[in-house]
Amino acid sequence: MRITCFVFLCLAAAPIHALTQDEMREEFEAVAGGRLVADVEDGDIEIVTHDKEKVIVEVFRKVRAASDDLERRLLKSHRVRISQDGSEVRIRARSWRDRDPIEVREFSVRFVVTVPQRFSARLRTSDGDIHVRGLEGSSTHAAPTGNRLEGLRGRIRIETSDGDITVVLSAPYEDCDLQTSDGDIDILIDNTAALTIDFRVSDGDINVGLPILG
Repeated sequence: MRITCFVFLCLAAAPIHALTQDEMREEFEAVAGGRLVADVEDGDIEIVTHDKEKVIVEVFRKVRAASDDLERRLLKSHRVRISQDGSEVRIRARSWRDRDPIEVREFSVRFVVTVPQRFSARLRTSDGDIHVRGLEGSSTHAAPTGNRLEGLRGRIRIETSDGDITVVLSAPYEDCDLQTSDGDIDILIDNTAALTIDFRVSDGDINVGLPILG
């Protein structure tokens, strides 16, 4: 079963720059053990979990430009495709990249996806942050600015080119690969956990708040 809803709002604003917002929502039947794949050019990705066998995808977009007509054209040029193939739900979004910063003052996108707790994820955004809470399954994340993951179980791989990574892990612990070119990495775990950690840094400090053996 698939349910699709569209909500379109035009809000009055200052005379020079209008404000247009819209929302998209799709629901898919899904079972634990499935996978979410999100590959978007603009926007933050937020993943939350629930105890239902259903995936809910919500997209919140906001644009402020010189005219209502330009705002509508920008939203139309931002192509969002949400689909399901077996146990895999896919999100793909592409934007019109040549936006005039004088005429387009704001263009923001937020993807909020609710999935079963035992679900895998492969997430990438070219311009935004990734936030994940309570996921039990292997996950791969790539964001240019920052990542925050809480209460995760399973294999984790995170890359960011210019931002921080914060990970709150829950037992049982599995392999984690966390990489940032310019930022901090914070790992929060139980201080009684038994782990093997390989740290490497090209320009910066390493601080560990856990007992180190060996």
